[in-house]
Amino acid sequence: MANRISLRFAVSAAFSGLLMLALLLSSWLQFRNEEKVLRDLSNKIMATQVNDIHSRLTEFLAIPVLATKVLINDFETRQLNPSSNLAELEPSLINTYNKTFADYPALSFIGYGNTQGNFIGFHREGNGTNLLLKDERTAGKLYSFSGKKVSTPFKIEQYDPRLRPWYQPVAQSLKPQWSDIYPTSDQLVTLSYSEPVFNHQQELLGVFSTDIRMDKFNQFLRDQPLLKNGVIFIMDQQNRLVANSNSEFVFTNISAVSPTNSRKLISESNQALIRAASLRLNPKIDQNLDFSLNNESIFLKSIILNLNHGIHWRIVVLIPEKDLVGSLRHEQRLTILLILSIGLGIAFLGWIVMGLITRPIISTAQAAEKLGQADWQAIPTSRLQLQETALLIQTFNDMASKLALSFEQMNRQIRFDAMTGLMNRNGLAIAVNDWACGPAQQQLMLLIGLDGYRAIND
Repeated sequence: MANRISLRFAVSAAFSGLLMLALLLSSWLQFRNEEKVLRDLSNKIMATQVNDIHSRLTEFLAIPVLATKVLINDFETRQLNPSSNLAELEPSLINTYNKTFADYPALSFIGYGNTQGNFIGFHREGNGTNLLLKDERTAGKLYSFSGKKVSTPFKIEQYDPRLRPWYQPVAQSLKPQWSDIYPTSDQLVTLSYSEPVFNHQQELLGVFSTDIRMDKFNQFLRDQPLLKNGVIFIMDQQNRLVANSNSEFVFTNISAVSPTNSRKLISESNQALIRAASLRLNPKIDQNLDFSLNNESIFLKSIILNLNHGIHWRIVVLIPEKDLVGSLRHEQRLTILLILSIGLGIAFLGWIVMGLITRPIISTAQAAEKLGQADWQAIPTSRLQLQETALLIQTFNDMASKLALSFEQMNRQIRFDAMTGLMNRNGLAIAVNDWACGPAQQQLMLLIGLDGYRAIND
């Protein structure tokens, strides 16, 4: 016997299945469209962020270049050539300092060293400024004076500018260039821009230099909007850290003598985001991608920063998705769950409504099954009925009434004589069978004969 399912289940299952399919399809389309919108929005935010950093870093790094060129222009215009005494450079340095340093706290040093090993400069320390001087007036030692003029020194040390990272490369190449970042004697990481100056015979006289403190550089990155839980870092062509928004120290050791090989690779960073990015960065192209870290989507945007005289860096911005789109992802999931919950609620209501609609049909089917048992009960009518089911019930009840009447008439014709109305032989047999007397019971049958009944009947 084939498996049977109820009409209510069949109709409700078909309705619920089609409804859920429609809701799932619409939810998938909505999710897909929202994913595209979120990704486009995230990419635009990231692009705006990294381009803004690129622009501001370019302006940031232009300041030391401008300050150094101002000093060289004044040096060449006045045709200066100080050797053993550098006093004639003090007005130019002070003027440049007052017009440049005051507005750019990241600039930590501005100075000049010549081929004889003499040196003059200004160094920012805290909220104050120190004059640094080494010439014949200091007997070949470096004196540190509080303020901008020669006074009582508070520090005396041995110092040769020609051995410093800002001087040596320029003296060798005779071209302006940025130094590699290096630690200073006071354990601060510094980046220097230096340019050589020459006499009329194009002989090297000395080197002007301006320094940027990398802790201010890190602070500049850390102050970027939208950063929150993300990371911004700068790397060079050798995949070494230059700066980062978390102020992670970029050297594995603090060697002012030979710092070149002691700088961290990005794969050696203390920060998991930077280490994860090191596996996905392509050093040759700008990138825009996303990846998963600890079940969280991370958006990555990188852009190359190339400046004249040796700056070949890459700016990398890493921001978790939640910092970019906030609660949109959570709201997206809630919306989909709400749609599915509404679908389930509608399916449940559909089950109830289908039960009310199919109940008359089921009752009709059950009543039809009882016809074979001579059960002629009429189907009760309910208040809520479809026009078609009401007609079906009415027709069935009429048919049942007619069948009951026909059955009753046929049964009487079989059991009773049509003329006398008395029970005939078949009726007597049926009656005896209905009596169902047992063998132990005494039984009596009385037969009465009428003489000449046939003649009377005829």
